[in-house]
Amino acid sequence: MKKNALRRLLDGENFNPNVYCLDGGLPNDRLCLTFEVGRWCVYYSERGSRFDEEYFASEDEACDNLLRRLRELPPSQTLLRHSSQP
Repeated sequence: MKKNALRRLLDGENFNPNVYCLDGGLPNDRLCLTFEVGRWCVYYSERGSRFDEEYFASEDEACDNLLRRLRELPPSQTLLRHSSQP
């Protein structure tokens, strides 16, 4: 899957956009996806540092990895909560 398809899937599955970043960088406490130096990278960003970096030759592999990592986290940490309506 490509990054745009992943973005739509994450929106559709109600993932909180504050737990991931599909545009790289060093946002605090987020799983990130980026393309750099001819390869894709998925990592966890915290306090200006990158952890658990994994590199991939294809965008599909990187997107699948990010999605797997997000789905392995507890839903209480990753999903948006909707208020109940009376």
